[in-house]
Amino acid sequence: MTAMDRFERDLPAGLEALAAPHTPDYLTDILGLTAATSQRPAWTFPERWLPMADIASRPAFAPRMPLRLIAVALLIIALLVSVAVFIGSRQAKLPPPFGPAGNGLVAYSKDGDIFVADPLTGESRAIVTGPEQDSGPLFSPNGLLMAFHRETDRMGLLHVGVAAADGSNVRVVTIEPVSDETKLVWAPDSSALYMTTFEGELRRVDVERVGPPQVIAKDVAHDFPSAHPIDGRLLFRPRGSQQGLWVMEADGSGRHELIAPDRSGLTTLDFVDPRWSPDGTRISFTRAPAGLSDQRRIYVADADGTNVHPLTDAPGIWTEVDLQWSPDGDWIAFNRWEQDPETREWLIRAIGVAPASGGAAVDLGPVPVPEGALFDYAPDGRSIYSIPGPVGDDPAYDQTKVLAIDPVDGATTELAWPTGMVPSWQRAAVEP
Repeated sequence: MTAMDRFERDLPAGLEALAAPHTPDYLTDILGLTAATSQRPAWTFPERWLPMADIASRPAFAPRMPLRLIAVALLIIALLVSVAVFIGSRQAKLPPPFGPAGNGLVAYSKDGDIFVADPLTGESRAIVTGPEQDSGPLFSPNGLLMAFHRETDRMGLLHVGVAAADGSNVRVVTIEPVSDETKLVWAPDSSALYMTTFEGELRRVDVERVGPPQVIAKDVAHDFPSAHPIDGRLLFRPRGSQQGLWVMEADGSGRHELIAPDRSGLTTLDFVDPRWSPDGTRISFTRAPAGLSDQRRIYVADADGTNVHPLTDAPGIWTEVDLQWSPDGDWIAFNRWEQDPETREWLIRAIGVAPASGGAAVDLGPVPVPEGALFDYAPDGRSIYSIPGPVGDDPAYDQTKVLAIDPVDGATTELAWPTGMVPSWQRAAVEP
C-alpha cells in the first residue's frame, strides 16, 4: 500500500471528525473560572464619560475563518504535495553507467536521414531530416544524446553533429571538418566525443559547445580508443611498429606502457582494437601468438596488464578480430576466419562467442560474407544484432536487414527495417 492509498483511505474519516459539532472537554473548567471573577466596574468603560454613541452603534466587522475550511485547505495542500512527490518519482530514470541496461530505441541512417525504430513493434520514423546527408548515429552511454556524421561540400570530409535522442536540438560541434574515416567514441559520462585521425591525433570534442577540439595525443594508431567506464582512462596503441599497449588519463597525461610487445612475433597489427571490459576490470586486444605471425588471436588480461592469456583454445590457424564484450562482461563475440591447411585459403566462419575467462568458441547465426559480419550486443545482452552481408559497393547493401541472434542457442530473427550499417541501440533504465 502506498502513501497515496493510505491518505485517500483516511480522508473521509478526518473530514467527518472535523465537521461534527461537539462540546469541548474543557468547558466546565472555563465556567468555574469565570464564576469566581467579579464583573468590571461600570466607571471603567470610556463610553460612560465620552460621547461615543455613533461609534458604539456601528458594529465592528471581524471575519472568522471556519475551522472546517482551514482543515479542508490543509488537506488539499497535503494532497497536492503527495501528488507532486508521486509524479516526481515516476520521471524517466537514466540507465546504469556500465553493464547491462534496458533496450531503448534503435537508431540507423538511411538515404541521408537519421531514423529510430522500436524493436518491439518494428515501427520506425525519421528524426533528423533535411537536405543534409547525415549518417552513422551513435547513442551516448546515458541514452540522452546521439552523435552522427554530416557531409560537407568538400569530398571525403565530414562534420560531427549532435542531437537529443528524439532528434531535437541538432547542432554541429566541429569547426573544421574531419575525414570520413574518423572514428567516434563517446566519453563514459556522455559529455564529450573522442576521435582519431589518420594523422595520429586523438581529439576530444565537447558536445555542449561549438569550438576547436582538444588534442589529447599526437601519435595514436588509427583504432578505436577505449575509455574506462568509471575513471575515463584511455587504452590505446601508439603509431608505428614495435609498440605495445598503452594507457593514459582522460586529459592525455600519465602515459605509460601497460603491456610490452613480444619482439619474437610482433607485427604492425598487434594490440589492435584494445577494449576495456564493461566494468573496467579487464582488457582485451588482438595480436599474433609468440612466433606465429601468420595468425591473429584475441587475448584477455587484467586491467593492470597482468594475467595475459588467449581467449580461445581452438587448434589450427585462425584470425580473430572485431571483438565485442557482452554487457555483463562474461562473453566476447568476434569475427573469425580459419585457414584451410591444404589450400591455405582463409574461410569465413559464423560469429564466434567464447567465455571471457577463456575456452572454446561456439558458432552463432549464419555464415556471413567473406569480409565478415557487422555486429554488436543489445544493451540487455540477450541478443546480438548483426548484418551478415552484403557489404561495400554491393547495390543491395542499403537494403540489408538486421538479424537479432540469440547468444545462447543461435536462433535468429529478422528485424523489420533495412539498413546498410550496424544500428546503435539506446541504453535505457530497467523498469522495476
